[in-house]
Amino acid sequence: MNDPKPIIFLCDAHQQWDELTRYLYKNNFTKYIEAYLFKVCQNPSAIPAVLGTLIDLECEESYIKQILKTVRSAAPMEEIVEAFDKRSKLSILEDWLEDRVSENIQIPGIHNAMAKIKVDTNQNPQQFLQNNQFYDPKAVGKFCEDRDPHLAVLAYKRTPGTCDD
Repeated sequence: MNDPKPIIFLCDAHQQWDELTRYLYKNNFTKYIEAYLFKVCQNPSAIPAVLGTLIDLECEESYIKQILKTVRSAAPMEEIVEAFDKRSKLSILEDWLEDRVSENIQIPGIHNAMAKIKVDTNQNPQQFLQNNQFYDPKAVGKFCEDRDPHLAVLAYKRTPGTCDD
């Protein structure tokens, strides 16, 4: 197919984002992926699905980061974080997450992801866990339990009485 526009509209209408992304990527229609996301797509939930599929296809991180820069905070942020977390690729999101934090976005999922990155990369996680007030102590504490019990205690201590178990 020289012009993938018909398949783009068909897949979009039936929410077949994974199949669409696979087809476009494997046929080197990356410009059409961007055009789809930023001009055609009517459902914001398509963006995390497309990004997740690109990760599954082992797409270059630089291309994924380029899309993230353009998306900024226009897409469902928690769904983006979930798509990357499910694939153990939160590190790709680090710059994007830092930008969301600097925009003063207080969504716990964003801050949970930042905490996980700080813990996994040992980027002064103690300071982050003690000073950041927007992460979910139960989720981050659970994440830290196997990695560093001391960090788990720091996370759990933030809300005394609710994380005692």
